[in-house]
Amino acid sequence: MTVLIVLALAGMLWLALELSDRRYRHHPHADLGADVDRRRIADELRAAEQRGERLRTL
Repeated sequence: MTVLIVLALAGMLWLALELSDRRYRHHPHADLGADVDRRRIADELRAAEQRGERLRTL
């Protein structure tokens, strides 16, 4: 009986992790923050070039 309870809990945990992972992996805006950061950095570089400045990049 204890084994069945442990297996049921493990199964529910596995299912919850699978569903949450799948939801975030296929979310259309999952990496929106990274895109916004890339655009902001590109805009800053363009603005600095127009001002005649040169920014240090890593």
